[in-house]
Amino acid sequence: MNIRYLPFTRWWHWILGILLATGGLGAGAVIFLAKSPQENNCVAETPLDTASAVIYCATTTVDDQDPAKLSSSIRLVNTIPQDNPLRSNADNLIERWSQSIMHLSQKAFNEGDINKAIELALIIPDNHSASQTASEQIKTWRSIWSQAEGIHAAALAEIDDDSKNWYAALNKAKQLQRLENEYWASTKYYELVRHIQGAREDREKGDIEKKSASEKLQTDNNDNIVYDDKSDESSQLNIARKLANSGKLDDMRSALVEASMVISEPYVKDARKLITETEKKIVVLEDSTYLEEAKKLASKNDEISLKMAVNEAKLIGKERPLYKEANQQIATWEKKILQLDNQAIQANNVSFKKAPIISNAKKANTSKPPTSVNAKFEVENDLKPILDNSNIKESLYPSIEKLEEMQMNYSGE
Repeated sequence: MNIRYLPFTRWWHWILGILLATGGLGAGAVIFLAKSPQENNCVAETPLDTASAVIYCATTTVDDQDPAKLSSSIRLVNTIPQDNPLRSNADNLIERWSQSIMHLSQKAFNEGDINKAIELALIIPDNHSASQTASEQIKTWRSIWSQAEGIHAAALAEIDDDSKNWYAALNKAKQLQRLENEYWASTKYYELVRHIQGAREDREKGDIEKKSASEKLQTDNNDNIVYDDKSDESSQLNIARKLANSGKLDDMRSALVEASMVISEPYVKDARKLITETEKKIVVLEDSTYLEEAKKLASKNDEISLKMAVNEAKLIGKERPLYKEANQQIATWEKKILQLDNQAIQANNVSFKKAPIISNAKKANTSKPPTSVNAKFEVENDLKPILDNSNIKESLYPSIEKLEEMQMNYSGE
């Protein structure tokens, strides 16, 4: 075809088409040449031929928030032989990705899925140092989980038996809050408290239904504090305050139960404050019993009673409010015990000075050692006036035995 015979507009179309076609092919060629052959290999199913390609593919496909991709990248770089110069780079990547794995594992553990947490931690290869850390963490998780299950079961046991010990159940439930697991310390704790609260309300409702509709609960200021209407947590908190201010140990413990049932705003802060104050009162009341008993013993003013008083006062621990007072009393009583010991020693010394002096009828004979037959008899005969003094008899018996031993040594020679 002769181009000059084409119309002008049609000729331009051909030129433009040729330019576009060649330009597109050129750009495609440049992109193809610039594109890394390693990237092409990453999407292929054939094994990668170099360590650099392995590292490249692992780093370009990994996602720190995706356990599956982390696992795939860790397995990939772990195929690099130990004697390869790039193995140290691979180990560094495994270490970094292992930390990401452990972060996701810890998250699963705190969300209450211990099985998932363990499964993720086991992704870390056994031949890497991070594997030991993962194994230790798994042991810690299992230990915490076992403790939590034990505490939970023990709390339920307190309300499942006939005694229905609500105070003990709530005390056990509180132990969950000290565990290093958000699921048990928060979600399961509040779930358990609500269960205890529901069981207690059901029990009280049943008790009320058994009584006559005309019977009214009365308050005995001397012996009993009757529960008021528990329609909401505000009235429950008021009940707890009344019980806490009664001055009776059992009532104060009941106040802890009532206050522990208040878990919603805006009353929960006041309830927690009341619990702290009441627990302190209970501790003071309990420790006062120990201290008063110790003082009664110490008032006898003899060594044995004073030592018993010290032991009684030592039952008050360092974290208790009365510890300082107890410690001062202990120091006073121990000082008194020391004074009594010194007086006894001085009395023995006085008795020893007043004792008869041993006669010099038996004088030492350096040329001839005494015989073993009558050695003990001679010594005891000379010391008889002193041994008759009961205050110092016991203190001299070791001396007699020592002399006898010396005599036996002489005889052996």
